Amino acid sequence: MDDVVKSLSRVADDAGRLARDKGQETELNRLSRQLDDLLKRVPASNTLSSADRAAVQRATEQARLARDIAKALGVSDQIAGLISKDSIDIVKASRRALTTGMTPTLQLRLQTATQKVLKETTCQLMLSQIPRKTSGLSATAPAGSPSYRPLQPPTALNVYRDLEAQIGQLDQALSEAKKYVDLSSVVGKLLTKSSGYVSKVKNTMTAASWDNAGAFRVYMQLCVLKK
Repeated sequence: MDDVVKSLSRVADDAGRLARDKGQETELNRLSRQLDDLLKRVPASNTLSSADRAAVQRATEQARLARDIAKALGVSDQIAGLISKDSIDIVKASRRALTTGMTPTLQLRLQTATQKVLKETTCQLMLSQIPRKTSGLSATAPAGSPSYRPLQPPTALNVYRDLEAQIGQLDQALSEAKKYVDLSSVVGKLLTKSSGYVSKVKNTMTAASWDNAGAFRVYMQLCVLKK
């Protein structure tokens, strides 16, 4: 029994470290499976000492945390792949009736601007929802957790201004874009899509995992590591 508890504690330490730091989906899934296998070898709780019960409980929590964050990292990879496709769809869905004069160059510029704003809006929204402890970060939060988050999630006005800036306010591109595309419609779809992305990530994790290292890990992977 001592060997099982020692192994549980060691693997739980590894899982916690990788959950907080740079562990990827495959590593986290491997450790969660390893913890699950070890937990099956643990005798009934009424035969355990209080210290062993605490070790088993911690290992159970670390297995769930690793599994949840692995799922969320997988979803963040899906979102990173969807952003480009969704940006094109958003522009197409917001085109005005008379669009025969829109050049391929302007269309590409609109799609590129929309793609960048979609990612930025998603990241701002996610950052606005990352929990912060008023009395300091939780013990399992990563050391590099941001001390800043926007007081409010991105608004339609913020996103509209960002989109205008990306299209190009100082040349003819912006006025041309407004002829062919309803930018207000684009903004509404950007906010809806961003909110759906963040909800999809949150739904892969328990509240404890989101409040723990999970939200920040996904934010880092989607918004910082993937440029």
